Amino acid sequence: MSSNRFLCTECPAGLVACGNELRGLAPGCQNLTNNNFNCGACGNKCSGDQPNCVGATCGCSATSLLCGTSKFCDVANQRCQQCPAGRANCRTNGNTGVEADCEVDLNTDADNCGVCGNQCGNGETCVNGKCQCGTTPSCTYPNEICDNGACVECTDATDDLICSKDNNIFLESRFCNPTTRQCETCPAGFADCDATKLPSGTDNGTTSDCETNIAQTGQQANCKPLVSRSH
Repeated sequence: MSSNRFLCTECPAGLVACGNELRGLAPGCQNLTNNNFNCGACGNKCSGDQPNCVGATCGCSATSLLCGTSKFCDVANQRCQQCPAGRANCRTNGNTGVEADCEVDLNTDADNCGVCGNQCGNGETCVNGKCQCGTTPSCTYPNEICDNGACVECTDATDDLICSKDNNIFLESRFCNPTTRQCETCPAGFADCDATKLPSGTDNGTTSDCETNIAQTGQQANCKPLVSRSH
């Protein structure tokens, strides 16, 4: 007669069976030296300003995301500390565990304007944590672009540069419909690249403007990359 039985086995050296499955956590053998839910002892969860398990003690890690963007990991004291007013820790790569990790000025950084990851449009600047074009508020994308400090609207079928402001691999994935003054999306796999070879003279404000098959060998070279934002 055969029967199903559970076999009890010991954890490998350095690991401990915490019975986490009873608390809805991952079961099995745990490393108490770096487990945020079982730090130094089973069930000891790291949290707050000491969210990381470092050497079996709750603290923080300079490269961890757990301190959040408004704080940095003070490695010397093993605690998350608040960034100075107006600054943020928008990266983890290169952090060293000191206040200088709050490397971004949210009031002036056009790639992190006001909050981490809020990228101003091409040609815009970040002023007091808000994107603006010249002295006016941010342009209305995707139908306007900031050009020499002024918002310029899509009004002509050849306004490809206005409709191509995004940091896409193929920037000309939209075309200008002058009737609606809207930037419309090209069919999948196609782009409006002929304006990069001025004069164009072929656009009429319809999907037929999307003449380039970007998947076709040799066609990708017709689409130029976006000029870097000036700030």
